[in-house]
Amino acid sequence: MTRITLSKGAAAAVVLVSTLVPTPAATLPDDPRQVERGRQLTLTKSKADVDGDRQPETLILVNAMTGETDPARATEVILGVAGPDQGKAPGSLLWARHVARDTARPAHDGEVEAVDLDGDGASEVVLSWDRSLSDKGVDRWCEIYSLKDPVAPRKVWEGQIERDARREPQAKPEDKLWMRREFDYSATRKEAGKAIVFSTRRTLASDKPGNPPAVELERIEVPLRSY
Repeated sequence: MTRITLSKGAAAAVVLVSTLVPTPAATLPDDPRQVERGRQLTLTKSKADVDGDRQPETLILVNAMTGETDPARATEVILGVAGPDQGKAPGSLLWARHVARDTARPAHDGEVEAVDLDGDGASEVVLSWDRSLSDKGVDRWCEIYSLKDPVAPRKVWEGQIERDARREPQAKPEDKLWMRREFDYSATRKEAGKAIVFSTRRTLASDKPGNPPAVELERIEVPLRSY
């Protein structure tokens, strides 16, 4: 895996500079591999067999600067899926997701992982990003895709996987909480494609310091397999 990364603080500083110094906005290319180096905040490449044919595809994730002066549109998260390499030539782009463009909401600090959630031999793709523009909060959203047909991925679930509003001044007292969902991979595999299981932790801002967060298992029915 190849990774070029900046710390969250450094990335935030770059975004802040882009909001203070107007730069010409440019349309980002559909293929994340073609994003100019100067616009990349992070670049991640990894390989995984997403369609079950035992030939690994390439996942490319770029967190990029758009050149927009509006903070809500200053960054973009781009995920690309490319076919197997042909000798020394990289595989062709099969599918791409531009999160901010496609959702019309802020997107930064994107992450991606490929994991076989249902044990069928093909990896699902888990894409997540932060939608919050506040340095006092976190609002991470997640999408899970089945790519048995990499040209036409099937979204099987989306939802919030982390929320931290404990220091957000505009949040209501009852909303000042921290929540994080993490996959329970063993329990999810036992569901054989019928559900995903999260281990979910929650803490309220009003909880006493040092108290461990409440933990619960969440079972969510999703069609990981298309029967």
